Amino acid sequence: MEMIRPFIACGIVAAAFLAGAVNAHAGTAPGFVAAYPSGYSMVGGPGGADFSFSAAFYSYSNGQYVTPPNKTASACTGYWAYFVDPANVGLPISLGPSQDCPLAAGWNMVGNPFSGAAALPAGVVGWYWNHDRKAYDQVSVIPPGGSVFIESSTARTITLTYVPATTRVPVEFAITPDTPGPITIHVGDSIKVVMLAANPAFVGFDPAYMHADNSGSTYDLTCIGEPACEINPSSTFWIGHAIAPGITDLSINPTCRNLTPPCAAPSRIIQVNILP
Repeated sequence: MEMIRPFIACGIVAAAFLAGAVNAHAGTAPGFVAAYPSGYSMVGGPGGADFSFSAAFYSYSNGQYVTPPNKTASACTGYWAYFVDPANVGLPISLGPSQDCPLAAGWNMVGNPFSGAAALPAGVVGWYWNHDRKAYDQVSVIPPGGSVFIESSTARTITLTYVPATTRVPVEFAITPDTPGPITIHVGDSIKVVMLAANPAFVGFDPAYMHADNSGSTYDLTCIGEPACEINPSSTFWIGHAIAPGITDLSINPTCRNLTPPCAAPSRIIQVNILP
């Protein structure tokens, strides 16, 4: 059966931009604050979760996207929400310990009914839209404030189990081309590869696991106010952050290898182990 494609409608996106900025906070005394990037996200929440600050809001039923009567979540129902700007939405307190959710035959968009994570039953696979990768991830746990697509061969009921949400602050790891691998990080963490400006290199990140965020140059503090320093950086850097768990590599390729004649400087491959 064909995987459900993410809901994108040009007219809706245009209307979203006309709607103005998204209020950064919704709800009072939330049990959990879910963070969403700008654009479309698969969302869900306990009954009463308020998504009124989204610029567009759609649910999925009988193979079609439909407009709900309001932007208030119903437990076990998943939605596509469009946010013009990154937004934080407060979720009402709902600690389980479990919730029965109905499935129709075919594809279902199931929302997380808790103010924590929701574990799917053994053998049930959820498909969650990864905003950074622009692709679906197979998951066994629905994140707080999220929803997933689940395919069912028959109409039935599944039981979701509450999993307490934990908050982890992303970390940036600074390395050099000589740093030994492997490197172990978590989803959300960043790697900053720093090298001398005299030995510049191109750093390649595997887009299935890491998003290339930024690159640039740094200068000595003594260069402040000295225009001549602008062409003499002390170092260059590349930054990427992990977007999916797994084992991947980053490559460090000296730019002089592309010159004529090319230099003999070797490329370097560093293994990166990405934990959830």
